[in-house]
Amino acid sequence: MTEERLVLQLPEERVVTEKAETFYEKLKGLRFRSSGKMFFDLGKVARTMVDTVFVYDDLYLYFLDEDMTVVERKCLPPNRFYTPETGYRFLLESFEDLNLEEGDEVNVELPGLSGFAVAQHG
Repeated sequence: MTEERLVLQLPEERVVTEKAETFYEKLKGLRFRSSGKMFFDLGKVARTMVDTVFVYDDLYLYFLDEDMTVVERKCLPPNRFYTPETGYRFLLESFEDLNLEEGDEVNVELPGLSGFAVAQHG
């Protein structure tokens, strides 16, 4: 598993997340853990189902569009499946509530971010 980290600037704070790059990392996500944050890039807008099988606590899901704007959020209990109502390109998973709401913008603060569409807002 890669150990690459991203720094995300949220409206109220900066957070460090892991970046899921490989198919295995995207499939595993935060399973079998009790803490952490992970950032996913689907590569295109999709409505991919998310599940919390083998996740032992509530998982906060933040679905972002290509402009890195939150289009949907969901707190999903363990052993559930969820398909978002809105298409998304990026997903941020966290065991803690990051106080992100629909319409909030997120910026990635990592130079040389090949393969990621990064929105630079004001």
